Amino acid sequence: MAFKKLAVTAALGVVALGGALVAPTTAGAASKDISDWNSSAACGPGSPFYFCLYYHTGATGGRFADSTDAEISDLTGYTFTGSDGDGQQVRNNAASAQNGSSLCNVGIWYSKNFSGNSNWLKPGKGGNFTSYLANNEASIAISDHTHCPNQGYDPYGH
Repeated sequence: MAFKKLAVTAALGVVALGGALVAPTTAGAASKDISDWNSSAACGPGSPFYFCLYYHTGATGGRFADSTDAEISDLTGYTFTGSDGDGQQVRNNAASAQNGSSLCNVGIWYSKNFSGNSNWLKPGKGGNFTSYLANNEASIAISDHTHCPNQGYDPYGH
């Protein structure tokens, strides 16, 4: 019995560790990889941007692109430029995103300060937000302590 309990505890620890390498979430929060396409040249690894958020799905409509902060704990006050959504606040108005990094994962969270449900993108990938995050995002950051330590948001303090 003690051996079985130890094996289950060890297995749960491995599962927890594996999940932590990708996109950490708060207890009970959902996290999903939305890496569905290669990021466009406008917001891909060759661009100056860490990440881009778009007003519509498919990386279309107004765009918010960031090249100065690897983490934004509250998207309030930032606005989309160009096309549909121009001048609209980014927070709670984005439908898709692209990752401009060639090395780091990017996380997008439902709540400010990197908490709640999240979507994440692999390096150089883009995707449409899931139903629980579309038009419900509040923070975004490079979040990959394994491949990009000391960049963006690291919940583990590495």
